[in-house]
Amino acid sequence: MSKIRKWTNAEIRFLKENCIEMDNAELAERLGRTKKSVAGKMVATGFTKLRKGQLYEVLRGYEVIATGTAKECAEQLGLSVESIYRLSSLDHFKRQSDLEVAIVAFKIKRDERLRGDELEPRMRFMSKISE
Repeated sequence: MSKIRKWTNAEIRFLKENCIEMDNAELAERLGRTKKSVAGKMVATGFTKLRKGQLYEVLRGYEVIATGTAKECAEQLGLSVESIYRLSSLDHFKRQSDLEVAIVAFKIKRDERLRGDELEPRMRFMSKISE
């Protein structure tokens, strides 16, 4: 039977500082702990709430003009948070006649920031599903 190791202040600080950018598997590896242990500590400390913010990328044509949570994108563009939600809806996308100049938003994962060569295929895919 293995001995349960107490969490140190340094480990908890590491969790807080890195939980947004790293998933539980990465955190566990770096800390020498199990994923289950990390997941439990994330819940116990309330750090899971730090991960709640869905990320968006807002595009004008094929150019990324804002990245971040809906609130951050709204602030960057001088829009309301509701506008970012609307820009990311399939209904909004379907109404766009010219994707070369359309302003649309995509929900993304933390590690899924788009590179320039990935924008055009995504826009073409979205135009096919909106038909």
